[in-house]
Amino acid sequence: MTTTPVLTGRHIGEAENAIRALLDRQLEEASLSFPEWTVLLTLGGADPLPRGELVRRQAYGLKVSEAAARATVDGLRSSGLVAPVDEALDAGE
Repeated sequence: MTTTPVLTGRHIGEAENAIRALLDRQLEEASLSFPEWTVLLTLGGADPLPRGELVRRQAYGLKVSEAAARATVDGLRSSGLVAPVDEALDAGE
């Protein structure tokens, strides 16, 4: 009779580190940073988001300043990877 091994926090941490290493290699090949990838991941399959909302989500999710999140979002917009949303949604920013 076999026993199922106990899954511990250490196992989960090791798996997370291995997955992050693979992700980092893929992002490097795509010339994307982790923050840029998270913006694209946030937008994938979502309704259009105004710039301010996207910046707030990035700042909160990555625990970075709004200025850093804004720089990431604006960089993606200027590179053409993220399209600006309708002016009415983006108003006031």
